[in-house]
Amino acid sequence: MNENKELLKKLNTDFKRVFPNESILDYIAIPEERSLSNLTVVYYRDGYYFIKYIGIREAEKSIKYYKNYSDFLYNILDEIITNKAIDFAAKNRKPNEDFRRSLFTKEIELMALISDEFREKKKNEIKAILENNPYTDS
Repeated sequence: MNENKELLKKLNTDFKRVFPNESILDYIAIPEERSLSNLTVVYYRDGYYFIKYIGIREAEKSIKYYKNYSDFLYNILDEIITNKAIDFAAKNRKPNEDFRRSLFTKEIELMALISDEFREKKKNEIKAILENNPYTDS
């Protein structure tokens, strides 16, 4: 139980590097403190970090696990950052420009607040997306 509380504390510290005025508790919980508003639960057990999706998200792969904290953190932040970047891109949409330009730029900018490694990982993911689906500015 204390391991999970320590994990949540560490996640919140890392989360605040990107979103200093928010709490990770608005997005995730640990099993001991889950409420109906938290559809993502995280915990540490037997040397692995787990992300478990509850409720409507159970149609997806319900449990993901990671051996190292960095991969675990990246996957948690990636979902939150992507959702925030979508909101940003929608509010700042430019006529005749592919919506994804501002979306991807914002994702890279926010990931860079965590580390160069996270920024580069996101850049590579975006590069792969654009290889198959290039921008369609009109």
